[in-house]
Amino acid sequence: MTWTSGEIIVASRLEDKNDKNAPNGYAGTGISGRIEFNQTNLNVILSEDKKKLFTSFVSGTSIYHSHDTPTNMIGSTPTKLKTITLGYLPNTSLIIYYETKPLDAYGNLTYIYRNGIDVGTEQATAGNGNIYQDYTETISGWAATNTLELWGRSTGVAASCSVCNFRILGTATGIINS
Repeated sequence: MTWTSGEIIVASRLEDKNDKNAPNGYAGTGISGRIEFNQTNLNVILSEDKKKLFTSFVSGTSIYHSHDTPTNMIGSTPTKLKTITLGYLPNTSLIIYYETKPLDAYGNLTYIYRNGIDVGTEQATAGNGNIYQDYTETISGWAATNTLELWGRSTGVAASCSVCNFRILGTATGIINS
């Protein structure tokens, strides 16, 4: 099932066995609220003594999720180098960042895939003496359970390609009003 928008009402854990008005002798601690969501935003609004906690996700430059360890490959056949399996997504448009470098005189090519299908722009890095080049791309259409994949290949048959710092950029924010 895919959820496109909606609202969920939430309540705190039940504690008070002495409240005769509570179902089955239990009552909440007074914290309640709702979760609102749609294709682009997730808002959590909790109410307690007229205070509101609001959280949301916006694309940005902060690291939302990362798969940073360097991964190397040899050859000119496109190869999946890194995979992030997406869970709940507060936004269907993601800013994707990564770094790549050739490990020799040949260049390399890298690509962003979704579920094994190329959805990004081919990025070419020249054989430049072992220096990482960073790339950022915004791609829409993501959903929970999708795989975000980084593929790469060298432009030389026995040459090497290295990638690292594969990241989704964005910020989850929280504000308390009184």
